[in-house]
Amino acid sequence: MQSFGKICCGEPPVMLQAYGVGRIVCNAYGAMMHYDLGEGERKTFDNGMLVAWSGDMECSLEDASPSWITSCISGEGMVCKFMGPGTAYVHTRTVGSLASAIAKFLPTQMPKGKGWG
Repeated sequence: MQSFGKICCGEPPVMLQAYGVGRIVCNAYGAMMHYDLGEGERKTFDNGMLVAWSGDMECSLEDASPSWITSCISGEGMVCKFMGPGTAYVHTRTVGSLASAIAKFLPTQMPKGKGWG
């Protein structure tokens, strides 16, 4: 399986490759969904939502918008286009939406006389 984060607009590319026999554990935001692509079947994913995919799948990384400048300015970044057979895993929540969801549970002020350490 392979994985990477957004390449454009402030998030560096990260790609890991795992191989061998056994199980692999990975982390994702929200729920993780899998898509089983049949022979020749095509699917496009926002690479910010992509967690992992079968290493033998055909994959191309492309701008989400007509030009890379528009992609970076709009924050849309890149998309990954896959062709099966194989499996792709995506998560359902962005880092920003996760932060927004938990922010309401965080204190907004430090109590007086209480420091960090």
